[in-house]
Amino acid sequence: MEPSRDDKTIFLINLISFHEHASEETRTVAREACERLGEECGGKKAGILLWNVAPNLDLRKNVHLVEVALFESDDALQAFRNHPAHMKFAAVLRGAADWKIGKIPGSFLSKFFQPGIGIF
Repeated sequence: MEPSRDDKTIFLINLISFHEHASEETRTVAREACERLGEECGGKKAGILLWNVAPNLDLRKNVHLVEVALFESDDALQAFRNHPAHMKFAAVLRGAADWKIGKIPGSFLSKFFQPGIGIF
């Protein structure tokens, strides 16, 4: 199945690396806050189609958390970024971690997911 040219979805990956000085308590609070962020910023009603945060299984590059999200459009992503809950989270995280964002068109997912069928 070819990706739809009408598909405006945005797939985002955020790799979060805590600073050495960040305590375990700070890391836990940040992880739990990040896990809730998708819903706190409006969830599916706000165009956040997928939200998942988990500890990284491979710490060789010092990445501690992986956030994966799918937004229905760039407008939904921008609304998320400007949401007060996200702004508050980013301000807190800024003192305890660095992060790198990857953002690509979500249309590639149609190669793997078919409506009504699921994966492949």
